[in-house]
Amino acid sequence: MDKALVLYTGGKDSHTALIKWVEKKGSKKDVILLNIRSLREDLMLFHTINSRWVDIHAQLMNMPIYTKEISGEDEKREFSDAVKEAKEMFDAKYLVSGVVASSFQKKILDDIASRHGLIHYAPLWQMDQESLLREEVEKLKISFIIVAAQAMGLDERWVGRIISSKEDVDELIRLSKKYMFSPVGEGGEYESFVISSPLFEGRKIDVRGRKIWFKAGWGYYYIDEIKIL
Repeated sequence: MDKALVLYTGGKDSHTALIKWVEKKGSKKDVILLNIRSLREDLMLFHTINSRWVDIHAQLMNMPIYTKEISGEDEKREFSDAVKEAKEMFDAKYLVSGVVASSFQKKILDDIASRHGLIHYAPLWQMDQESLLREEVEKLKISFIIVAAQAMGLDERWVGRIISSKEDVDELIRLSKKYMFSPVGEGGEYESFVISSPLFEGRKIDVRGRKIWFKAGWGYYYIDEIKIL
């Protein structure tokens, strides 16, 4: 059995990597979601905003989830330890990630996977970012809410905005070109939380939360309540 640990934040890219793994294997069987949580919001490898709500995704997809809380003081070591624990617990063979363009993140993930005898599978690696965003929303029919906006061009109106249509994608891509940021938010320009997906088997998520905007020009959307529709 080729069990896979899927690094999962609840964001669109980790979710798309999960979809591609399921398509590759033809089944959701033997998939374990690996979710890293921290009180810190400035981790290099993961976004942790609203990570406590990822359990809802696991419930909707009927997948087991292994959650590890880290301090973030030694992020790489703590993450490596979490991978080791999960690998031993589930006897996994693969580590699946949604890394797209960050050589820094890719090398760390490659090294940690190799250290623990895992094969790192990164199906989004070096994909054209505009095409990837279009595939996620227009082809795979993923909808997501922007839970962090941290790039010039993404003002307060984008915090808490739902991206679900070609028009939304067109606007995001237009701004990414104008202000020179990654259209998929690979550098943390924005973070997302998936609210609709084919893996949810016809169900959707309705979120209620609060927007926090800082004078420096960036902000977060904190989810306070989720309803499954």
